[in-house]
Parts: sequence; structure tokens; C-alpha cells
Amino acid sequence: MTQMRTNWITSIVAFLICAVCATSCINGSPGKSGNSTVAKQTTGTTATANESAAPELAATEPEVSVYPTSAHPTINVYLEISGSMNGYVNGGTSVFQQVVKEYLSGINNAGFASSVNYFYISNQITPKGTDLDGFITKLTPSSFKASGGGATTDIGGLFKTILGKTDNNTISIFISDCIISPGSNKDTGAYARGQMTDVRDAIVGYTNQYQDLACLVYQFDSGFSGRYFDYENRARNVNMQRPFYIWVFGHTAPVAMLKLQYVPDRDFKVAPIRNQWFILNTPLAAIQDSNKYGLLLSNTVKNGKYTRVDATTMRGVQKADEKYRFSFGAYLMTAQLLMGDDYVEDTANYNHIVNKAAKEEFYGSIEKDYTVSSPYTEIFRVESDSPFQKGTFTLAFIPKVPQWAFECSDNDDRTFTGSNDNKTYGLEYIFRGVYNGFNNGGNDNILAQFDFEIK
Repeated sequence: MTQMRTNWITSIVAFLICAVCATSCINGSPGKSGNSTVAKQTTGTTATANESAAPELAATEPEVSVYPTSAHPTINVYLEISGSMNGYVNGGTSVFQQVVKEYLSGINNAGFASSVNYFYISNQITPKGTDLDGFITKLTPSSFKASGGGATTDIGGLFKTILGKTDNNTISIFISDCIISPGSNKDTGAYARGQMTDVRDAIVGYTNQYQDLACLVYQFDSGFSGRYFDYENRARNVNMQRPFYIWVFGHTAPVAMLKLQYVPDRDFKVAPIRNQWFILNTPLAAIQDSNKYGLLLSNTVKNGKYTRVDATTMRGVQKADEKYRFSFGAYLMTAQLLMGDDYVEDTANYNHIVNKAAKEEFYGSIEKDYTVSSPYTEIFRVESDSPFQKGTFTLAFIPKVPQWAFECSDNDDRTFTGSNDNKTYGLEYIFRGVYNGFNNGGNDNILAQFDFEIK
């Protein structure tokens, strides 16, 4: 299974390299699906033909574009140096510093970047050269203080600054504990909402200028020993495990290549990745060479009872096992590799689009398609308590804020009680800001769209 997955990564990276090197790519509208063929991933598990076989595929032409970018981008690394970061640094030996060194060393060794530049960032940006070892070993509370590190952090402002210095030939990496810091005597709710808006505006500002954007974030844990500043800007000594984050911003193809080929997840040896999220605004059809979907063979309780007219047209959907149901297969391998299987198979990330605007929840299930001969990676089973209305039925993949971001968000860090030890104050507002930036101006960030006709 590992070898099969590696082969798929190699195939997709090869396609991404073509996308990066080309000055123009596929043309069209978001949400449509391509029709080129790629060999199916196989495993020891198979399914019967009537569970997933489909004699025809949806054959709409891809109509998306990838903004031109460099095969060897400049990488700028911004380390946030507020007072709350002091407990992570001790001259090079903390898990925090070793994870950061491991990641940046992997980038340096890959020969991917034209240059890698290091900076401190607070209310100003301080250049720290291009020598990684010197950068890591000089990370100390005193060096932070000397460079203007303060007690509070304007995360939204930092997002604006960093993305404002990111162009189509740059990848920006932001390293921080991501604690929203209102300070004392502030309306904390209003401040957090303001930070969410600032993060959204940073995303929108970039996409308005450069169109294509991917955002990758890793969450890790490290020992923290030092003064911790809570949301009221009150300090107390803490010695415990605390989370920190590495954010990566840039055009989709180079960020995807960085994750899949140059520093893949398996290269993190110092400490495991606790959580991660990858969000992009380039439809999948533009960054993979297959984006098929089509109705499955019907008249089984599992798949549903209906007449399959062609790949995207059905009639006579009947009750099957107390539900009206139809099933289709879709190729989502690239999304799986970038976003993770659990995320891609989470029905919360899909919406039924009604009249091209109103959204409804997707009711049903998503599971792996293990059929060797199938061109699909996933099986979608769409269910309804009432008969499906005749006409167009559209299901869209619109990535949402991952559940872990809400679970790891703290709303009161004045004390650590065990239940909030590994949480980050205000974290969900940052993630919601990113999501809002990708879904701005009444537009949905649709990565894949599946259109069917019910007669």
C-alpha cells in the first residue's frame, strides 16, 4: 500500500512540475472535471462490479487556469518573536527549535528554493541572514527582546505583512504559537473578531493580486519553559508541553510540491505532526491529470435503485433501505494526498448547491473505492428522506475549517487546568479568517463540482 501511494505521489508531482514550468495551463471555469486517464491505485481489497463500475465517465472539459510561477521560488521564513515565544527557545536544543531546523534543513537540502532567507517578525521585520545553523542557535529570549519582541501579538497584522511581501515567485513560511493577544482592558470578543477579519483581508489582498493561493499549516507540540502571557497580557511561569504552528503560503503548485516531494510528512522525525490543514483555491482539475466522476451501476440497496441513463443522468430514483439513494464515484487522489483521507471523506466539506447559490448539507456517506478496475478513488452515496426533485443536482467540494482547529482553540488561558493545556487562545478565529478569505464576496471556494441530471 505504501509503494502504491508513493507511485501516486510521483505521478502527481510530475504533473505539478509541468504546471509550475508552464507559462499558461488548462483554461476554463472552476468546478468542472477533466477526462484524461491515469492508472487506478490498487490494494488487496476489491469490490463487486455492480458496486462501483461505471461504463461511462463525465466528460466535461477542464476550464481552469494556473497562474504562472517559478520552479525555484524564493523562500522567506518569518519567526514571530513575541514574549509568549520565549519559552520555546534556549539556543537550539528545544523540540521547537529542532523541528524548525529539521523542516528548514529539508528545504535547503532539496535544492528547491533559489534562496532561503530568515527573519524575525513582530511590529517590524528584522533580517537574520541566510545561515540556518546560525539562525537556530541564536534563538534565545534575549535575541528576541533585542529585536523588538513584545508581550502581545497582532496575528492578523502579521498575516497582512507577510502576504503583502509574498508574490507569485515567493513562498512565505510563518512560525508562531499563534496566540491572539488582545492585551489588558480590551473587549476580547471584538478583538478576536477583528483579527479574523484582518486574516481574511490578508488572504483576499493576495488573491486579488495573484489569484492562486495555497495555505498549509502544521501543528506541533514542544516543551515550553518560561513566562507565558495570557490574553490579558499577564505573565506566569509555565513548564509544560505547548503547541506551535508552521504556516506555508504561496502558489498551489510549488507549495504542493514542497509538501509532497521536497519535505513530505514522513521527513518529520524530531516530533510527529499533531495536526495539519491544506487549503487552496485552484480547482483540482488544474493540478491533476484526472478528475473523473460518474454514476455507479444501480439497483442494489447499497448503491440505490434508479435507472442510469448515462454517466451523469438518472431517472426513477426509488427508496432503497428506507432512503432514496443514488451513488457515484469520483477521482480525488490529489486532494487526499494534500489534505488527508479523513478530511476528503468528511461530508461536512461538501454542499448540495441549489439554484447555483443556496447551500444545503450533504446527506449521505463517502468511502474508499477499492475496486481494482475503477477509475475512482471515492464512492459517494447521496441520501434523502424524500424523493429527489427533478432537474440538476450539484454537489460541490468546498473545504471547511478542520474540526481540530475548533477543538484546539482556547477561550480562557489565564490558567491551565488540564483540559486546555494543549490549546491555543483564539485559534479558531485565525482559521475562520483564512476560510473566509478563500470564500469571499459571496463566492464559494469550489475545488470540485459534480453535476447530475435527475429526470
